Amino acid sequence: MPRDASGTYTLPIAPFVPLTLAKSAEVNAALSDIADALTDSQSRASPTPAQGDLNMNGNNITNLGAVVGDLNATDDIIAGRNIGSVGNLDAGVDVLAGRNIGAAGDIDAGVNLNAGANITAPGTATVGTLSAASATVSGTLTAGGASIPGVVTAGALVSTGNTTTVSLGVSGNATVSGALNANGPSTITGDFGVTGILTVNGPARLNNGLRLNGISPYPDNASSIAAGHVVADVYFNTTSNALSLVL
Repeated sequence: MPRDASGTYTLPIAPFVPLTLAKSAEVNAALSDIADALTDSQSRASPTPAQGDLNMNGNNITNLGAVVGDLNATDDIIAGRNIGSVGNLDAGVDVLAGRNIGAAGDIDAGVNLNAGANITAPGTATVGTLSAASATVSGTLTAGGASIPGVVTAGALVSTGNTTTVSLGVSGNATVSGALNANGPSTITGDFGVTGILTVNGPARLNNGLRLNGISPYPDNASSIAAGHVVADVYFNTTSNALSLVL
C-alpha cells in the first residue's frame, strides 16, 4: 500500500497498456493492494473503532455531535456554542464555550473554565478560574477564583481566589480564601469560611457555623471609621469583646 507523506495512494505496478495482455497475477496484486488501502481507510459509516490517533493538522472538526464517553484534551477545548460530554470532561488548559458546558460526570480544567451561559455537572468541577452565567455542580466546586453573574449551586464550594456571584447556594461547606461578593440571597448549609472581605447585598442564611478570619479589632466605632471602615462594616469591638457594626 504505497502512500506518500500526504497520504496519496499510488498503484504498486505501472498502469496497464491498452491492447496488451493483462496477466492475472498483476491484476490480482493491484486489486489486492487497492483492497488493503480501502480497508486501512476510515469508513464514512465507521462500523469499527479507529485503531490510531486522528491527526487534524490544525484543522477544525465541524458539525460535531455529542461526545459519548469522556472528552479529554491536553490543551484547550473551545466551542462557539455548547460543550457536552456523556462522561467526564477534562482539559489540560482551558475549556471555553460560547454557551453551555455540561457533563454527565466530572469537569476538570487545568486553568480556565469559561461559559457564556451555564455550567452543569452532577459530579465535581475543578478549575483554575471559573467564569459563567451560572454554575450547578452536585459535587464539590473547586476554583482558584470565580466570576459568575448568576446563581452558584454546589454540594460544596472551595475557592482559593476571589469569588463574585449574584446568589450562592451550597448544601455543604463553603470555603473562600479570597474575597466573596454575593449580590443576592445566599444559603450555605454547612460551615462558611472566608479569609478575605465578605460582601452580601441580599439576605444571608447560614445553617451551621461562620468563620470570619479577617475581622479587624478596634476599641470603638470612631477607631474603626478612622481605619477606613464605613457604615454597616463589621469589626471586632475589643471593649465589649463582641462583633460591632459601624454606625
